[in-house]
Amino acid sequence: MRLVAFGCSYTYGQNLEESQVQPSQYAWPVILSQLTSAPVVNNGKPGSSNLQILNDILNFNFDQGDI
Repeated sequence: MRLVAFGCSYTYGQNLEESQVQPSQYAWPVILSQLTSAPVVNNGKPGSSNLQILNDILNFNFDQGDI
């Protein structure tokens, strides 16, 4: 089971520490994964529109049990 998150700069954690090369370890998906003990896949992309986020969700290869 993985926690899979999609979104924009808020999901990515833009402007938080360590967010220049990869999603920040302080972004909400990481915090939630720590609370649930589930590994996280953070697919947040700064500047993503709602249409882009939907496209990312529809084209993601989910595993059975992903949340």
